[in-house]
Amino acid sequence: MLDKFLKYAITEKRFSEHTVIAYEKDLRQFLEFTEVESEVEIKEVNSSLVRSWMVSLLENDYSALSVHRKLSTLRSFFKWLQKEGVIEKNPMQTISGPKTKKELPSFAQQGELSNEKIEPLFSDDFEGVRDRLMFEILYQTGIRSSELVNMTINDVQNGTIKVLGKRNKERIIPIDKGLEMLIDRYGVFRSELEVKTECLIVLKSGKKLYPKFVYRKINNYLGKATGL
Repeated sequence: MLDKFLKYAITEKRFSEHTVIAYEKDLRQFLEFTEVESEVEIKEVNSSLVRSWMVSLLENDYSALSVHRKLSTLRSFFKWLQKEGVIEKNPMQTISGPKTKKELPSFAQQGELSNEKIEPLFSDDFEGVRDRLMFEILYQTGIRSSELVNMTINDVQNGTIKVLGKRNKERIIPIDKGLEMLIDRYGVFRSELEVKTECLIVLKSGKKLYPKFVYRKINNYLGKATGL
């Protein structure tokens, strides 16, 4: 799939060698992030997943200009996939790049994530409560997923969450009673797993979360909530 596109870029579009190398690097990076390995899996890529990749790039200090360039690569790739009949809907049609270096693209418009849409998405077991907690913390506090991954049990105290950001800059964020109750509810499930790590939110195995897991989970729920 990727090799066919690169051949198309060289023989039909007559892109320069430099451009084709840049395209290949961008696309391999995207496919690795999304864990897409086949034409069947590329059909499942939606706009939310592309936005997740954008956030990942920005959080890893890629400039807005670099992100725009990578999105341009994706637009060419998905336009070609649509032309070849591999996909029916182009996920890039609703994607716009970041306006500034510090601005992160939003996953959904304000008002799209009402409790009526969110509540039915989560099961009432460990994974469902944990995923709801990840979702609520990220969208109520605006912290980065990397900060969520590294959050410890002791970071939640007296109605606040302590967040250690870049360059070890500490922030104290107040949380509402509903989020406190959700943390307590999750804590019951967590204790049953006899988790050894101090990290607040963990995998079902008891091990620490990793950023790609968070991105894919949140993307999945957002897709269901917003119909993307």
